[in-house]
Amino acid sequence: MRNMDWVLVALLNLSGDVKSVDLEDIAIETYNLEPRKFCWRKYPKNIDKALVRFSLEDASEKKHGLLVRRMPNKSWMLTSQGAEEAKNILKKMSKIESDASLKSKSRSNREFYYNREKQHLLASKAYQKYSLGQKEDINIYDVYSLLKVNEYFSKTRIRERMQKLENLFSEEKDIADFLVFLRGRFLTENQGGNKDDN
Repeated sequence: MRNMDWVLVALLNLSGDVKSVDLEDIAIETYNLEPRKFCWRKYPKNIDKALVRFSLEDASEKKHGLLVRRMPNKSWMLTSQGAEEAKNILKKMSKIESDASLKSKSRSNREFYYNREKQHLLASKAYQKYSLGQKEDINIYDVYSLLKVNEYFSKTRIRERMQKLENLFSEEKDIADFLVFLRGRFLTENQGGNKDDN
């Protein structure tokens, strides 16, 4: 397996499909998955954080499919494509799939986020208007309420919230189409939110 594959699986195990994850947490999880690759050559008990970072940077490149996205504060998040790729890798890793301890945390966390976020989304004004065919009545404050943000949040953080929902509901067509509509109408580069973080 490529180094990039290991960091994708590590991110998925840490619920990186629904939230951003700190680089150090990713490094620890990656090392736990494959300590022989992600350690110092002379001091194998030390985690090679630089190799993890380089692997994440590779995964973020267009030539590899934009599988992860760099977020503020040295954190990373899976894109929709990255989450799908990580799940496919897990299916091929029979040895890892047989080890329930590697999957239990990611599964329980995703189920918790999924149930909580779906309940909130279905009750939101934005989704209710959309489902009733009243798309034109949706306003930016309906979107802020759905994403649990306000106009003072940076564009980066607002897009992170939207990415979380897109990853979470990528296999539910009605909700996925709804989120695509919101992104196209309200969250283009020049819309939605305050100035980006530096």
